Amino acid sequence: MFFIRAERASDAKLKIVMMMRAINVIDEAEENVAEENLYLLYDLKGKIQTALNAIGDLPRVVKEMHDNPVYKEEAAFVEARISLLNETAPQESFMRAYGIAKAESIKKPDDAPLLRTYSRLHNMLYPNDLKGLYSILQMRYGISKEKRNLTLLYELGKLAFIFKEYDDSISYFKNLERLSQGHPKRWHIQDYGMDEHEKHVEFQGTIVRRESSNMGYVEISQLRRRVPFLPYAQKYTPEVGDNVTFEIGFNYRGWLAVDLTK
Repeated sequence: MFFIRAERASDAKLKIVMMMRAINVIDEAEENVAEENLYLLYDLKGKIQTALNAIGDLPRVVKEMHDNPVYKEEAAFVEARISLLNETAPQESFMRAYGIAKAESIKKPDDAPLLRTYSRLHNMLYPNDLKGLYSILQMRYGISKEKRNLTLLYELGKLAFIFKEYDDSISYFKNLERLSQGHPKRWHIQDYGMDEHEKHVEFQGTIVRRESSNMGYVEISQLRRRVPFLPYAQKYTPEVGDNVTFEIGFNYRGWLAVDLTK
């Protein structure tokens, strides 16, 4: 819909706004829909990139939007998001976009597309500033419709774990498990629990239940929490009462104890 309106628009500014609204729809889909279902949207993103490149003096047109009362409200998002479409842009272009997104996010804390773009630019420019990223993602989570965003919940769960906010991590993953029914990322380990130095975190615990070869539970001594594990995936035959050391793996179903050793 937005892309069709962009194609029909004669005004360059309106054309850009419609294309960025289409990009926002794609961004939302990428964070919530299985990748194998996105190929048509990826094709559309390529068409949008081509159409943007065809606009003469695009940077000037975008900057003019900031002073135009019709487009001013969306100008910050538009400029920041366009920067991410151009991977070969000079560093100062990304820095300018980041500065705009950061400043505007203070004025518009409920602007989900802007905050999403802000978080992506932050992650690209400052990949080691996980605390900063965590703060931005928490801002996003404060927006009501973002509370159902699968990728956001997953990233918040991982980051909360990194900063040893284990109860918060489990809470994020519990919401993710509830909302992600049928998603393929529920079935395989996506990441492992790390600390701030990117080292795998080990826990000690006791196996308290083994329902079958497919499911058991280990209680983490430090946290007094029970975490599921897959008995068939271990290198030894785990039994109830075993004291074990293990790591934590993540998927869209939450925490999973992995690599159990006695």
